[in-house]
Amino acid sequence: MSKRILVIEPSQSIARLYQSQLEYIGFHTRVSHNLNSGLQALQEELPELIVCSLELEDGTGIQLCEKLKRSARTVLVPVILLSSQTSDALSDDAFSAGATDFINKTSSLDFILERIKSALFHHCTIPFDSRHDTSSFTILIAEDSPSQQMLYQELIEPLGYRLIQCRDGAEAWDTILFERDRIDLIVSDLHMPRINGEELCHLIRSNAALDHIPIIVVTAISEKETLMRLLQRGVTDYLCKPFCSEEFVARLRVHLRNRLLFKEQQYLQTELTSINQNLEQLVRQRTEELQEANITTIYKLALACDYKDQDTAFHINRVRHYMEDLALACGVAPDLAYEMGYSSMMHDIGKIAIPDYILNKSGRLTADEWEIMQTHTLKGAEILGDKPFFKIARDIALYHHEKFDGSGYPHGLGGEDIPLAARLIAVVDIFDALTSVRSYKNAWEIQAALDEIRDLSGKHLDPELVSQFITLQESGAFDYIRERYPVDRCLGLQEGMRLC
Repeated sequence: MSKRILVIEPSQSIARLYQSQLEYIGFHTRVSHNLNSGLQALQEELPELIVCSLELEDGTGIQLCEKLKRSARTVLVPVILLSSQTSDALSDDAFSAGATDFINKTSSLDFILERIKSALFHHCTIPFDSRHDTSSFTILIAEDSPSQQMLYQELIEPLGYRLIQCRDGAEAWDTILFERDRIDLIVSDLHMPRINGEELCHLIRSNAALDHIPIIVVTAISEKETLMRLLQRGVTDYLCKPFCSEEFVARLRVHLRNRLLFKEQQYLQTELTSINQNLEQLVRQRTEELQEANITTIYKLALACDYKDQDTAFHINRVRHYMEDLALACGVAPDLAYEMGYSSMMHDIGKIAIPDYILNKSGRLTADEWEIMQTHTLKGAEILGDKPFFKIARDIALYHHEKFDGSGYPHGLGGEDIPLAARLIAVVDIFDALTSVRSYKNAWEIQAALDEIRDLSGKHLDPELVSQFITLQESGAFDYIRERYPVDRCLGLQEGMRLC
C-alpha cells in the first residue's frame, strides 16, 4: 500500500506540481488549499505525512502544527513546512510548534522530494539544531578588551550556550586546565597581556588532553602571516576584525557541530568498549563453563575406566596432581600444566575396550593377551578423536607407553620425539602404579619406587623429568596428594610387576 501525503498549498499550480511529482514516484496524494479544508481532510483520512505552506488564506502552517500536536490522534504525523520567507525567527517558531522540517519554497523540487522521502522513511528527518540541546555547549572567550567582551556576551547568550569570559591568556589557561572536560570551544584574541593568544594556542595544542578542543583566533587582517603559522600548528579557524555577528555565530555553530559529533563518537566508542568488555567477560565465562563441562566429561570417562579396573581407585586423581605439579616444576606455563593435569586422567581410557579377564588377571599375561593389552593406547586415541580440546589427552593416551630409548609401543618413538605430556605421564604413572596395590602385585615402598624409576632413567623414562620428580618427592611437595587420595597398602612381594 502506497504512503498517503496531504498537501496543503494555496497556489493551485504549485499544488498540482507537487501532486503530479509525488504520485509519479508512487505516493497517494490529496490536496487542500487552505487550513480549514486541510483539517477537514485530516478528519476523513489520516495521512503518513503533511506538506504544508507556511502562508495560508485562513491561517498559517505553524497554527496547523500546533493543532496537530495537541491531538493524540495526529501528534505523531510529521509536518514539513514550506515558506517563501526565511529567517531564524520563523525557523525557530516552526520547530517549536512541532514541524519536522522547515524548507524555503525556492529550493529545488528534487531537494523537496528527497526531504519528503526522508521524513516518510525516517532518514534523519530532524535538522541538526533541533536534534541537540545547545545549552550543553560551553564556550571560553580569552579577550582583554571590555567592549569586545560585552559584544561576545550579547552574541552568545541568546544562543543558550554557557559562556566563560577570561581577561587574558594566563587566566584562560588556568581555566582551561580546570574545566578541560567541559569546554567545547575556545575563542581567543591574539594580543593579550601575560600570555598572548599565540602562546595560549601553543599551550593548548601541546597538551594531548586538550588537542580535540576547537580554537578560533580573532585578529586583524594584517597579521595573516601569524595566522598561517597558527593554522599550521593546529588552530581550527580564525576571524578578522571587524567581523559581522552573522559570520561569528555561523562559525560558532559549525565548530560546535563538529565538537558534538566528536563527543558522540567518544560516547559511542566508550559504549562499544563497554560492550566488548562485557562480551569478552561472557565469552570467558562460557569458555570456563565449557571447559568445566569437558573436564567433568573427562573425569566421568576416566571413572568409567576406573570402575572396570577396580585395583586403581584414586589412581587417576593422584596422577593428575603429580602431572600438574611436575609440569610446573619443569617450567610449563600454569594454564598448560593445568590442561596436562586434567588430560592425564584419560591416559588409560583405552582400557575400557580391553576384556575384563585380561585387565584384572592376577598373573602374568600370555603373549596374545599382552598384544591385546597394548592396544589400549590406540583405542584411547581413537575414543578421544581429533577435537582440539582433547589433543593433549589424545597424545597422552597414545604415547604414554613409549620409552625414552625407543623400545616402547605403539610406534617405538624415542627421546624428545615423544610429546612432553606423554614423557611426563610415563614418570608419574609408573611411580603411582608401583606404589599402589594392583590385582597382580602389592604396593611398593616409596623409596623402592624412587630407586626403580631412577634405574629406568634414560631407558624407559626421560632423565631430566625423573630427576625433577625425585627432587619434588623427597622435598615433600607430593605428600598432600597421597593424603588426599590414599593408597590401600598391602606390602609383600614385588615380583610380577606389570606396567601396562
